[in-house]
Amino acid sequence: MKRLVSALCALALALPGSAAIVTFANVPAHAQSEQAPEREMSMPTGSRIAREIPRQRMTTVNRDRRSGTMSRYAACAYESSPELAARIIYETDYGFSSFEQFEVSPADIFEELELSDCLGEAVRRSGRSIQMGLRPGNLRFMMLQHDYFARFPDGASWVATFTEAPERVLPLSANNSLVRSSLFFADCVVDSDPVAADFYYRTEGEGDLEDEALEQLMPSLGPCLPEGSQIELSPYSLRVLLGEGLHHAAINTLSAAPETPQEAAE
Repeated sequence: MKRLVSALCALALALPGSAAIVTFANVPAHAQSEQAPEREMSMPTGSRIAREIPRQRMTTVNRDRRSGTMSRYAACAYESSPELAARIIYETDYGFSSFEQFEVSPADIFEELELSDCLGEAVRRSGRSIQMGLRPGNLRFMMLQHDYFARFPDGASWVATFTEAPERVLPLSANNSLVRSSLFFADCVVDSDPVAADFYYRTEGEGDLEDEALEQLMPSLGPCLPEGSQIELSPYSLRVLLGEGLHHAAINTLSAAPETPQEAAE
């Protein structure tokens, strides 16, 4: 299953800084602007799905993820400067689409995170190459994902005390309804089935485990968008969105100020 298609709503979701795009069928013109109607967005009622991922499947997913080129690359870059990584996470948001929105220049980011050396080392250790430009959205995804997995390496342990995620503070996109509607979708899916969302987030690329995780998520996707139209999400764009929702829910469930995994361990 390479595309998710649900008969849903007239909202435009975009993936900033990435080639992956969320597209719609029969989207009214007003939904293509930053004035998409927010009155239609409300969390669906109903109980949260309770599930447990079999240990063997979770072990396999985590093993494959840790050995992947992208995970090695992100870990190396993050650990080269946890302070800058934290700034990228907490001083930007899903609407991070231009380096002009951030105080640190691309050249300084490239140097401080040691991106060239980290990419070379990741490719050498994994034996697989990747192609990824230094785009704001890609950079945020890498830092956010590693931060989440560094805190929760084996699974969504935070779910045990999760009630609901608080309202978001968006440093870049407070007035961008496209970003807000995208994040609403992500938060809703995570609220509905956080364990399945976490499991899908840990899968990388094509494979049976990704398909299995996607099947588990399907019941939560449709109800999280208002009624009306169609949406198509690539596996990557869904993973990016779920990462935003998972990190927001997990960090706030910890009831702690933003901090790096190294600080949390001290």
